[in-house]
Amino acid sequence: MLKKIKSIALLFFFIVPIILTGCDLGLGIKSIAVETYPDKIIYVAGYDKSLDLTGGKIRQYLVDANIDDLIDMSSELDFDVIQNIDFAKPGVYEVIISKSEVLYCSFAIQVVDKNYIQNIMNKETDSIL
Repeated sequence: MLKKIKSIALLFFFIVPIILTGCDLGLGIKSIAVETYPDKIIYVAGYDKSLDLTGGKIRQYLVDANIDDLIDMSSELDFDVIQNIDFAKPGVYEVIISKSEVLYCSFAIQVVDKNYIQNIMNKETDSIL
């Protein structure tokens, strides 16, 4: 009977924690970083209305130093996208890609005034003529 109790105790104290930690994939992630910025990081005030993460990639570094993962930003698999962008107001805004409170990375996007774009286009047209 004592041998049976020891076996159950060993099972409980060694196997159960292994199973539980194996269920949380976040425990194996060491850090994340922006690998490739999204195709669009400049937006026009009053014209663009939402963030477009197409083309962006996140590199997920796992605890095993020989393994890492490349994740498409636009799929938003297990990540939260935190942004407070006012698409009507020109400025530089931070976009945060977060896996948890301690696993996150960020990049900047810019919202420009539509007159700025028109001025650039006019200067290019003038230089051609």
